[in-house]
Amino acid sequence: MDWIAVKHPEFARYAWEKKGVSPLKTNNYKKYFCLGYYRRMSRIFFDMLSKKNRSGMNPFDLWLEENNELRKYFDDYFEKNICLLNTWEELKQDCKNTFKTGNAMDKFTVLSLLSAVKLHWRKD
Repeated sequence: MDWIAVKHPEFARYAWEKKGVSPLKTNNYKKYFCLGYYRRMSRIFFDMLSKKNRSGMNPFDLWLEENNELRKYFDDYFEKNICLLNTWEELKQDCKNTFKTGNAMDKFTVLSLLSAVKLHWRKD
């Protein structure tokens, strides 16, 4: 990380999203004296407790909670395409349970599966 300070000192001043401190402070004791580090670590801790991603660079759970149109689109896509799994009844039930109770990443996984099945096995 020293090369950032030498080659691009203007970049070294900014806090990085993952740790909440500048890259020059991430590998040593200096990060413990920066309030941003503790803010970021507390957000990560509460995200892990709630099993939802609300504070990262892509807070998908927050977007799904706040954007009704996006949530409706995903729900409609799921309802329209879940019938593609009729051949695999156990998988269909697992997907329904995961989509109903899971966080945003779980929902994306189910939608990705449905998209793959639709692309490769649908007979129209």
